[in-house]
Amino acid sequence: MIQRSSFFSTETGFSLAGTLVAIAIGAIVAAITATLINEAVRGQRSVADRDELSEFVSFVKNVLNTDSTCTAVLNQKPFPVGGAADLELSIGYGNQPTAVIKKGFTFADDELEVDELTIEDRTPKDSAAQFKIGVGDASGKVRVQTVRRHMARVRLSVKSGSSNVRTRFLEVPILYNTASKKIEMCNNEVNVGDACQAMGFRWDTTVSPAQCIPTNTCLYGGAYTSRRNGTCGVADQNPATSACSCPAGYSPVTAGSVNISTNCAKGCDTLNYDTVVQCFLCPN
Repeated sequence: MIQRSSFFSTETGFSLAGTLVAIAIGAIVAAITATLINEAVRGQRSVADRDELSEFVSFVKNVLNTDSTCTAVLNQKPFPVGGAADLELSIGYGNQPTAVIKKGFTFADDELEVDELTIEDRTPKDSAAQFKIGVGDASGKVRVQTVRRHMARVRLSVKSGSSNVRTRFLEVPILYNTASKKIEMCNNEVNVGDACQAMGFRWDTTVSPAQCIPTNTCLYGGAYTSRRNGTCGVADQNPATSACSCPAGYSPVTAGSVNISTNCAKGCDTLNYDTVVQCFLCPN
């Protein structure tokens, strides 16, 4: 009996078990590859979001750290003494120049969203610098305005996706009007003169002590005596200029004449007619 060689009886190909093992390995490799790609994309997105967030925070910070722009966006906004309140900043951003930055504002192709934007009082208790300003009106009555310097903290939270929230804090010194209960200005070196002007009045330094006066009030620049004989003694000079003149920009106004007798013998009828000149700077 002739037996066939085993060489001819062997069948080529994969067995079922080998095929299943190969499929399983392929699936694992595919899953790992997909995970790596997904993590790489997510990492790139995270880096991009982080860069966008840093740029956004820097933009808001620069606005609030510059006196003029800070005052422009915070002027007359309510300030919660001892508390916190939602904040809206009409400053726009990127390709949205007219946008109002507030809770819900989106940027970076809607990938990032402002989750919280608030302003809170962070002034240490009983340490707020307070100024009382006497403001005179046209009738001569003086009313007192009180302003305080507070340290405000702006809380800015931005979220990426549904849960990833990043928060930054920005501290801003502000001037608070106790009458209107609103912010008047932002300034690191707030003083009484700044407070006066921030409230729409004029700070008059030509008088002593300096006063806060309405904008339609003329500033007084002192007075001097104009003698008929053309002389100008020390007693005739304007204390504001130490001369017989008005400060720069002030207009001389004749206030009247004073008759002063000369030192002469009895019966002398010679008189000097000396003119008193007052100096004023009035609104146009």
